[in-house]
Amino acid sequence: MWWSNIPAEREISREQLRLQGTEEIRKELLNLHNNWHPPIEAIIKQSPSIFKSNIYDIDSLPNWSRNKVVLIGDAAHAMSPHAGQGASVALEDSMYLAKLIKDLNLPIERIFQRFEADRKTRAEKIIKTARRNGSGKKEIGPRAAWFRDRILSILFPLFAGKGQDWIHGYEIRWDK
Repeated sequence: MWWSNIPAEREISREQLRLQGTEEIRKELLNLHNNWHPPIEAIIKQSPSIFKSNIYDIDSLPNWSRNKVVLIGDAAHAMSPHAGQGASVALEDSMYLAKLIKDLNLPIERIFQRFEADRKTRAEKIIKTARRNGSGKKEIGPRAAWFRDRILSILFPLFAGKGQDWIHGYEIRWDK
């Protein structure tokens, strides 16, 4: 388990975050995940350090470049973790920018403009998906969780992947 989302109605103050120690957070996580598979409990109990932070949703920059400087990944279009795509989109950005530099015989400023024009729509669509996914994350009780899990166990095999190819099947061809 790399991270866990603990639903919160409002931002936790810096002071509250600073005062909340590892053991207090560990207890909160164990309570939140008490009905999960046994390895999860063991991972939480054996984690040497645990920290808590807020998730911020910030606006994308209107422009990703100026003169001979360009921003990629979260520096240009930060996205919340609710789509699980932040690092992937940053890697896509880096490969696509390298491909443009390799393929186009243009001034670097023009390459940066082309890069932004080509990548911005995809990045913004993933940001919107992450916002939508995050807005529905709320703490639910055991009965609601049981019901959700039963419904998802039926629906997921039927619909898994359908409509998600735009996000998971995206490919940048280096040689084309």
